[in-house]
Amino acid sequence: MERTGPLFVCAAVLTLLCSCMTNEGVTVPTGPFTAVRIDAGDVIARVSPYLLNGFNFNNAMQVYTIRDLIDTLGIRTITYPAGEFGDEYDPDEASLTYFRQQQEYLETPFTFMQVRLYGGTPEKAAETVRLVKKLGIRVDVWTVGNEANLYTGEKSDPSWTPEKYCKVFREYAAMMKEADPDIKLAGPAVSQPVDTWIRTFIHECGDIVDVLAWHWYPTDGKWDDLAAVGTSLQSENTIRRYKGWLTDPEFNPKGYDRPIKTAITEWALHWDTPRFRHLTDMTAVLWTAQALAVFAEEGLDYAHYFCLNRYGGHAIFNQLNKPRLLYYLFVLFSDHWGKEIVASSQPDRDLHVWATKDDDGDISVFLVHTGREGIRNVELSLDNFPAVKKAEAWELVEETRLDREINRMKLKTGETLRLPLQPWSVTVVRIRG
Repeated sequence: MERTGPLFVCAAVLTLLCSCMTNEGVTVPTGPFTAVRIDAGDVIARVSPYLLNGFNFNNAMQVYTIRDLIDTLGIRTITYPAGEFGDEYDPDEASLTYFRQQQEYLETPFTFMQVRLYGGTPEKAAETVRLVKKLGIRVDVWTVGNEANLYTGEKSDPSWTPEKYCKVFREYAAMMKEADPDIKLAGPAVSQPVDTWIRTFIHECGDIVDVLAWHWYPTDGKWDDLAAVGTSLQSENTIRRYKGWLTDPEFNPKGYDRPIKTAITEWALHWDTPRFRHLTDMTAVLWTAQALAVFAEEGLDYAHYFCLNRYGGHAIFNQLNKPRLLYYLFVLFSDHWGKEIVASSQPDRDLHVWATKDDDGDISVFLVHTGREGIRNVELSLDNFPAVKKAEAWELVEETRLDREINRMKLKTGETLRLPLQPWSVTVVRIRG
């Protein structure tokens, strides 16, 4: 899990944990301390191998010149093409051939590909399936359309009800499976977790869908910072509810016994791409850290952030392909989020804690401090873990500069680990036994 070389290529945003940190250790902060206890032996969830880090992607997002930065993200899965593009154009051989090359630069991750619904036909979708197979492009899941629940307003077509989508989805599925009977299908890819659409889709298409997919943008970018960050925990109930519907014979009479996976194939703090506020700034960093942790804890199978680059305020790279602040959070997740989530105490509403364990037994503790005033001193203790041999920490803060080299910071080891948390920060502690 540990990466070293590529990270030092990046402009650094991971800074010292206050002035008391040095490369040789950390001066023990003076109390009071907030106690955080980790039980390394109590596994509460196993993380989907394709959950982190996923992105929406299209051919405008040329990645050849930033492959070193892309490598540090450890991209697991993508949706192609990003946004409504797939409902506006039919793919041709030239565009798909170029995508195949781009996909290789991303190390050919698990791929969702959208077929055109509005303005498209089942026959054209089947042609796309055949063309992809001919070109040897990796496609693991096919999504039918993009946010059909918005066609009534954005396309001025009131005929698009959940029932119509289900009927057309079945027509697409039949034609596409004639082209390749082994394909997997996802839907309804609605713009938000709209229960009426999700409930109807599960009821009518549970026998043929393989991945239940929806999008999630909880605000419009105009909220207060703290209120916006608070929405990061909302997906917990949504994921649990939809997973329950999938396995309930009443809600899913045709497919309750089928292994249907779940995906949020577009997500960000808000949907307004030209509005940069709360998209890649520190508020977005705190929100994203908690959102990803909840996705993992609740057993979501796939998640695609909107988006990698080129799309205004949403992109984690700017127009010059330089990393924005949110990029470095995804690097931290790539480097340190483990395969299992273990139990951790939750001190209060200003400090959220997740702890993960990797194959080598290392523990990574993710501490999201949403308090706006003063430094918070934390004392970490571990149960069911050998004596701590080494502990290091990384921190993202609002005032972090984007032009520093990354520092690795050792913490003084003992029965407990003590460290200061700055306000409005995300800190990751890696502990080796």
